[in-house]
Amino acid sequence: MVREEVFNVEDNPYSRVTPEHLPECLNSKTKQLELAKAMANVFSEQGAKATDATFCRHQGVDSKTVFVSMNEGSDIVIQFRLRSLDTTPFERARSCPGFDQYVPNIRLVAVITDPRDLAKKSWIYASNRIVGQTWTQVVQEQGVHILPKLCNSLGRVLAKGYIQDKSHEAVVRKVLPFLIPFLFTLEPEMKPYRSLAMEILRHQDKISELPLFMAHADLWAGNLIVDPDTHEVMGIVDWEDSFPLPFGIGLHRIQMVAGEDFNSNWQIPNNFEESERAFWAGIMEGSPDHRQNEFQEKAHIIDLAVKMGALTAGFVYQYDDKGHLTLKRDSETGSPLVNGTLPFLLSYEIPFRRGSEKGPYPEEFEWPFEGDEQRQYKWICELHEVGRPLSVKPSV
Repeated sequence: MVREEVFNVEDNPYSRVTPEHLPECLNSKTKQLELAKAMANVFSEQGAKATDATFCRHQGVDSKTVFVSMNEGSDIVIQFRLRSLDTTPFERARSCPGFDQYVPNIRLVAVITDPRDLAKKSWIYASNRIVGQTWTQVVQEQGVHILPKLCNSLGRVLAKGYIQDKSHEAVVRKVLPFLIPFLFTLEPEMKPYRSLAMEILRHQDKISELPLFMAHADLWAGNLIVDPDTHEVMGIVDWEDSFPLPFGIGLHRIQMVAGEDFNSNWQIPNNFEESERAFWAGIMEGSPDHRQNEFQEKAHIIDLAVKMGALTAGFVYQYDDKGHLTLKRDSETGSPLVNGTLPFLLSYEIPFRRGSEKGPYPEEFEWPFEGDEQRQYKWICELHEVGRPLSVKPSV
C-alpha cells in the first residue's frame, strides 16, 4: 500500500481549508483523521472497518483530503470541503462504457455545521481510491523520457469518454453562448481573437456533427493518477465543472500535460512532439475503426474544436448584467486575467491535420496585437520561460 506523508497546510499557500474556516469538530488534524475514519465506515458498503488514516500528499485549495485504510485491504478517500460539490459530472463520466474504472465514485456522506458559528460548515464526501501516483510526481522522479508512454495511455483512456455520435445540444448549450458574446466584446485582450471565434461559428454545424465526449475541465498532470511502474494512466480525478462537449474541446491541454510541470512551471521538453503524437495515436488506438476514419476525415473541424477549448480556457471571464463578456481582473494589480501564451497555444495543430512532416507549432507567428509593444514583449518573455523562444512575424 502506498503511504502518503502527513500534509502540512503551510505547504500550500493557496489553501483556504484552515482551522478558522472549519467547524470546531474539524479544527485540528487529529479531529480530521478521526472523523475521516468514522465517515469511511459509513461509506463502506461491505461493512469494512477503518484501521488507519493519513493525509493526502497533494491538497486542494477548497478541500482537505484523507486516505482511510480499511480492514479488508481497500482505501477510501474522504474529503472535507468548504462548499458543496456537484457530483453530476462524475456520474456522467462513469456512465461512459469502460470509463467508470478511471473515474472516482464520489458521494456526499455528511454536512457538518458548527453549532456555535453557523457560518462554519463542511461538506464531507467519500469515494473509492484510485491507487497510484500523480503524473507530476512520476515525471519529476523518473524524468521526461517516460512522457510518450504516459501520453499514449492517456489518449487510450480518454477515448473511452465517448457518449454519442452527435453534439448538437452541446453546441447550442455550451459553444454558442460563449462564441456569440465573444464577437461583441469590448475587451482589448479578446478582440484579436474574434476572427477565430467567427471561423468556429461558421463551422458550428460541422462541429455539432462531431461525436460527443465527456470533456475534463481541468486536465493537468496533478489530476492524472498513473502507475509508476507500468506508466499506465489509472484514473482521472477532479471532474467538477466538466461537461459533455464535441470531441476535441478540452484536448488542447495535451500541450501542458506533454510538457514538464516542475513547481508549477510549464516547459516544453525535447520529446514534446513525440509525446503529443503518442497521445493522439492513443486516441486512435482506443477508438473503433469507424471513429478512427471519422477523426481522419474531420481533422480540420477537430482542430477547430481543439482551438475552441484553448480559446475558452485562455481567459478568466464573466458576463455582466447586460450579457456582455468581460474579463475578471487581479484583485491587487487590476490586470485582466489572461493566459499570456494563448497565441502560442492557438497555433498548435493536431497530427491528423498537419500530417507526419510538420511539427506541432509554426516557426513564425502573426502577432495578434499589432502595434502593442508592451503586450508583445510580455508574450515573448512568457514563451522564453516555457522554452519556446520563437521568431515573431508582425501583423501587417
